[in-house]
Amino acid sequence: MNYSSTFLRNIIFAILLSFLFTHCASVPSTETDKELGAEASIQVKEQMGIIKEKQTTNYLESIGDRLVSNLDTNLFEYQFNILDMEVPNAMALPGGYIYFSRGILLLANSEDELAGIMGHEIIHAHNRHSVKAMNKSIFSRILSIPGSVVQVVVSPELGRLINSPFKSIDQLSQSKYSRDNESEADRVGAELAAKSGYDPAALATILNNLSKYQTLETGEDEKFNFFDSHPLTPERVEDINKYSKILKIDKTVKPFAADKNEFLKQLDGILIGSNPANGFFNKNHFIHPDLEFAITFPETWKTLNIPIAAVAYESKGEAQILLSLSEPGSSPEEQAKLFLEKYKESGTVEPRFNEPLMINGQNAYIITFQESSSRQTTVVNLIWIDIGENTLSIITAGYQQHNEKLLKSAMSLQKISDNDIKDLQITVLRLEEGVEGETLKEFSSRTNNALTIEALALINDIKESEVLKKGQLLKIGKREKYKKN
Repeated sequence: MNYSSTFLRNIIFAILLSFLFTHCASVPSTETDKELGAEASIQVKEQMGIIKEKQTTNYLESIGDRLVSNLDTNLFEYQFNILDMEVPNAMALPGGYIYFSRGILLLANSEDELAGIMGHEIIHAHNRHSVKAMNKSIFSRILSIPGSVVQVVVSPELGRLINSPFKSIDQLSQSKYSRDNESEADRVGAELAAKSGYDPAALATILNNLSKYQTLETGEDEKFNFFDSHPLTPERVEDINKYSKILKIDKTVKPFAADKNEFLKQLDGILIGSNPANGFFNKNHFIHPDLEFAITFPETWKTLNIPIAAVAYESKGEAQILLSLSEPGSSPEEQAKLFLEKYKESGTVEPRFNEPLMINGQNAYIITFQESSSRQTTVVNLIWIDIGENTLSIITAGYQQHNEKLLKSAMSLQKISDNDIKDLQITVLRLEEGVEGETLKEFSSRTNNALTIEALALINDIKESEVLKKGQLLKIGKREKYKKN
């Protein structure tokens, strides 16, 4: 229902690691890369989200295809997509799946910069760095509740049925490319950019702006960004600049965007910040304007929000509640019966409750399991609830002392109307021309820019004190009314 980037980064590495250990006894072939990437790309789409900005995606594909055409050999069929992710990030999955976040596009100011980042990621995939690094990761868990009921309910076989990513809430230790991998991707990526007609030094420019972004965000909740898996050092930027000077740029190749203004137009309309289409948190209240519901999670609990689910969990891992969209086309009672049919194949504990109910005027159904095989009694509730054309699935799991709080949260779910969200707004990247002699502060005020002056200067790669020129095109953040998808 929205994306927590560290969480999802860990999920991807977990998927890849599991697949690698299951299928590969020695050095894997490139076919393994393709299988790994294809499997992980499905998870990326479902749990991070891919945005459908056709103009910008086509533009990225054009740059990417040009870079790939200059590889010595082409091992994979490369795909280029935009992640529905507000923090700056770019990543490569095995097999040639390359992703740019909305956040990194916001910071870009030239085709050369995008080509530099993209060339770097292409080399990570081409030289198979992630596959070689995965065996350095270590698992830990958020959800620490023992018991056969929990294991069965969150089993892979039932995971698709109940849309539960509980099993994916495995946190991996920090997984970074090695210094050698980074140096190789910088160096060979720079060569690739130069062969394709781009200034390889532009990579250093956008890396510096990414670093400034990180500094600007200091004091806020920790957010995953490009440097978590691509550690930045002053020496690295210095090496990029130094190596770029000896590379020969193919001047016969022209950029797809004729000038900076044309480049900026490729980014017009990109969402800035969180995407309400995935739902959003207002403290411990979760609101989903597109599916038209709201729910209140326990106060002080930690929360996660990804496209397919909203999760709240007790800090010690003793209880958790997960909310997701259930399988379409059937009622809560039908969903419950289907679940029970599957559960009987491997479950050992009989349901304590198995009955229909009403939640704030909506038809619902609950199945409750209770198990005392561990040091504490564990209670698992599975609830399905109608919300108009859709059915939601709520899963709670925890020690008995948390059950009242979990059920209270589940029973707080209610329908909302268009009138409840009529004032909901989003921030969108728009372009505005400067006036001769205008200061950035004056420009911001005149154009109703929603970003801070510091952020405005950063995303346009200019100084806060800069005096604008007539016709100078700048990116701004524009507040606009949210329209449901």
